[in-house]
Amino acid sequence: MNELSEIFLWVGSAIAAFGVAYALAAPFREAQQNRALLAVLFMVPSLALALYLYLGNPQTPDQPLTPRLEGALSDLPPAAIMARLENEIRLRPQDVEGWRLLARLRTTVGQPAKAGDAWQRVIELTGETQPIDTEAHVGLAQSLIEQDGGVVNEVAVALLDSVLQEDSENLLAQFWRSQSWAQQGEDAKARAIWHNLRADLPDEAPLAKLLDKQISQSN
Repeated sequence: MNELSEIFLWVGSAIAAFGVAYALAAPFREAQQNRALLAVLFMVPSLALALYLYLGNPQTPDQPLTPRLEGALSDLPPAAIMARLENEIRLRPQDVEGWRLLARLRTTVGQPAKAGDAWQRVIELTGETQPIDTEAHVGLAQSLIEQDGGVVNEVAVALLDSVLQEDSENLLAQFWRSQSWAQQGEDAKARAIWHNLRADLPDEAPLAKLLDKQISQSN
């Protein structure tokens, strides 16, 4: 199988993973597990493909890894994948995409503080670029929110607002910004965002059910 065929194979696998993630997210109790739901829906599928392309790319020179980290990614437990990725980054500390993948993985496995450190590193490495790295800014904001038990503090708000200035349709930025408005007692502003997000979602989507509940409770 040539390199292009392998990439198409993993793209197909990522799409299939999205379907599985969608089904797994359905039983979540929305009010208590916003972070887990959003991580499953928006990060797991892309992470599976991105890790393959970064760690399993045939064009990448071999790097010294301990024997327990060798082998196909599909055969490794999450902790080993994390260790392998961290090893790659130690070898290439200026690698923006490596830090980005590490931040995504740490978010997915529930390590918000460490995810925040990785997102901060991405922001530092892309500080000279314009427009800003919106994914890193939302990721850092989300990590701060998770560390604060769901409270959207002033630093997180500033990060989210900077993203919305660049991309007013950013779904995650809109979602977390709406939570900040609700926490500040600005229910009308929060509801406006919830209605806007809800309009583009199918009824069976877990996020749609979460939004329906929030809209109902705010009336």
